[in-house]
Amino acid sequence: MHYRVLGRTGIKVSEVSFGAWVIGTGMYGVHDRNHDMSLIRMALDLGINTFDTADMYGDGLSEKILGEALRVMTLMYSQRLVMRLVK
Repeated sequence: MHYRVLGRTGIKVSEVSFGAWVIGTGMYGVHDRNHDMSLIRMALDLGINTFDTADMYGDGLSEKILGEALRVMTLMYSQRLVMRLVK
């Protein structure tokens, strides 16, 4: 995974981010929370540390699932950045 520094913050962010639109919704098939968790774990395993979410993704369920996953997986991965879409 390639990383870039976010402005002057010194925070390294992955060039590829995980778009959390797909989790927390049945829009692309039957919703399966275990599958959502495995997608997030796979992203982390690949070095992705930047996650994009918004309250409109699954009516907020996407944010809840992402938060739970990152809380559970905290010991395995050190630095993560969650970006939230705001109107």
